[in-house]
This record gives sequence, C-alpha cells and structure tokens, in this order.
Amino acid sequence: MLHPEQLNQANFLVTQNLNQLSWERIPRDTQYCDEKHYADGAVKPIKEWVMEASGAFTVAFENLSMELSGPEATQFGRMGLVKQYSGDLEGQSRGQMMSCRLDNGSAGYVAMEWVEGQLNGQKGQFLLQHFGTMNAKHQRLILEVVPGSGTDELAGLTGTMAITIEDGQHFYQFEYSLT
Repeated sequence: MLHPEQLNQANFLVTQNLNQLSWERIPRDTQYCDEKHYADGAVKPIKEWVMEASGAFTVAFENLSMELSGPEATQFGRMGLVKQYSGDLEGQSRGQMMSCRLDNGSAGYVAMEWVEGQLNGQKGQFLLQHFGTMNAKHQRLILEVVPGSGTDELAGLTGTMAITIEDGQHFYQFEYSLT
C-alpha cells in the first residue's frame, strides 16, 4: 500500500505524463488539443476542439463543356455538382469538378464545392476543396476546408472530410475545429 505522499507523487507523474499528450479523448467523439508545436520548437497552449460530424448526402451531376484535350486515349470531363447533406451537416452545396481518365485506368479529379447550412447546429457557409487520384491498386481522396472560407457561426472553420460509398449511397465523416 502506498503512503499518501507516495500516492500524491504517483498522481502527479500520471497527470504530468497525460499533459504531455497532444490530445485526449473526451465524450461524444470530441478531442481536446492543449498544445501546438511549431517548427521552431516552440510549444504554446491552445484551446482547440476537434469535433466529428457524420451523415449521408445525395449528389446530382450536370455535364459541362470541357476545353482541355490530350492524347486520344485521354478522357477529360467537367461537371457541375449539387449535393444535399443530412445528418450532423444539414444543408446543400454547389460546385464544379474536373476529371481526367487515362486508358490504363488511372484517373484524377479536383473540385471546389461551396457548402451552406448548419454544422451541428451552427449556421454558415464554407468552401470545400477536393483532390483525388486512383489507379488499379490505390485510390486517394482528400477533401479539406479552404482556410478562411467559413462564414457566420462557421468563421474559423478548418477540417477534413472522408467520403464512403456503400450500396450506391454516399456517406461523409467530417473532422473539424472552430478556432
């Protein structure tokens, strides 16, 4: 059995070790970051909540004219998109996408999407940038909030979104913070 002074020392060490972590899990899939590490080695305390939002969305595409061309086996495309989000993000978006598919099956796309609605009850708008590549073995998709694009209650929004498609239905998982 530990003496009270030893117990206090042990609690201090555990607390000190926990404080060295960059984040800890707290209820409702929320993370709390208490330090920011800079390239010059400085460490400064911050108050930043990293939250998660999830749900589903529908998307409609409209073919638009494309003015790029390449070798005959290269297929360029340009589309308008309209999305309707439900779940923790309630709202709609409009955007444009450009894509290219090569005859070997590799492809890439970029898109800009202006989202308007409520994110976990906070109203505003933000710009979401897409970057995707794929080949027969790998695919990579990055969706990120354009810094400084958040408006109203979403001012200061940063984050990334993951998309999955199951049985033809689109789902999103959005990790974000408001600073």
